[in-house]
Amino acid sequence: MTDPNVDSVDPNNNPEAKATVPQLNPDLVAKMPPPEAGKPERTYNHPDPTPLWKIILEAGAVFVGLYVAGVYHGQLVVMQGQLGEIIKQFPEIKKSAAAAQSAAETADATLKDSQKSFVINERPYMVMDGAPEFVTLPDTTSEIQANATIRNIGKTPAIRVLWNINNDQV
Repeated sequence: MTDPNVDSVDPNNNPEAKATVPQLNPDLVAKMPPPEAGKPERTYNHPDPTPLWKIILEAGAVFVGLYVAGVYHGQLVVMQGQLGEIIKQFPEIKKSAAAAQSAAETADATLKDSQKSFVINERPYMVMDGAPEFVTLPDTTSEIQANATIRNIGKTPAIRVLWNINNDQV
């Protein structure tokens, strides 16, 4: 790589001419002997320049981390024990759930039967009270007219009453 200060071209000079290399000042150049072979260079006096407070703080952080890891391990052991108990109780829980399901189905069927029974017991029952009284004597050429008395023997009033007489039964 070239140094732009050394390899630059002066604008007043010829651009093809090489720039001159400045001479180094011998007073500024360090006259240091090369290091001895096999001996490591050290730029400090102590083997570890880390301050004591930093070492104590880091050791404390390590101990706190170990303590937290111990607490987490204790929680893991407790949770594993609880999981084991849940697994042991699972068949009983399953039986209990099946019994609850069966009880719910039985209660539903009982409720539906009770509703049907209530409707049957509480409905109106219309019956003819006595024989019908004919308005005119029946003959084959005219309509038959008769008065009939109907009585409700049920527990609730009859709101819409429909009456039908079938010709096959007369």
